[in-house]
Amino acid sequence: MEAGRTAITGKESSHADGSAAGMLARAALLGCSVALLFAGCDQEGMSRSYKGTAAIAIDYFEYDAQGAPALVEHKTFSKAVQVLIGPPKAAGLIAEENPFNISITAGPTTGEEGELWLTSALVLVDAILGDVLLQYWTLETNNAAVSGVLTDTHIAEAAAMNQLWALDEVARDVIMAVPFFIDKGATLQGTVSEGNVQLRITGTSTDKRRPFTADIAASHEP
Repeated sequence: MEAGRTAITGKESSHADGSAAGMLARAALLGCSVALLFAGCDQEGMSRSYKGTAAIAIDYFEYDAQGAPALVEHKTFSKAVQVLIGPPKAAGLIAEENPFNISITAGPTTGEEGELWLTSALVLVDAILGDVLLQYWTLETNNAAVSGVLTDTHIAEAAAMNQLWALDEVARDVIMAVPFFIDKGATLQGTVSEGNVQLRITGTSTDKRRPFTADIAASHEP
């Protein structure tokens, strides 16, 4: 079963304390690294904000007449980006099984070519089930070092929130920027400190036509 499904099935996570205090206690177990970030979070679990730049490279692949992928174009972009670091998300007693929650968005978000949207987990409100936790990434820390793997797209729940915006032909001779869902196996590596975030994210779209690399450098803004 893919990460995050415990929230949908109702099975309780091993990290059952979803309160702000409980999640901060879990973060404290990490030692003097990512746990320091929560000094900048209030007791309601507000996230710590970083702003900076994402250098993004996208390879545009299309399929040739034989059905083989062919590289059409390589593009690079420099985009304003916002990174939010906070306590793990929780829905009731079910908590995100990561040392912290991270989200990355363009700043401002416009849906333009080259934008990257990423979140390690989020809580959706379902009309029948109520609050539902969806976890996408599995993250690990070693002092200030952070690494992670995208383990669940949640396409099945129509909630694929990890996206790369790139050009595509949506109709004959109609080309526009659209969101490509990032496939499982994408990786995240870098460092997170009280003042700075440095990350490299590498992956591809679920249809394998838009592999990309994103290098993110952002600083905390009080």
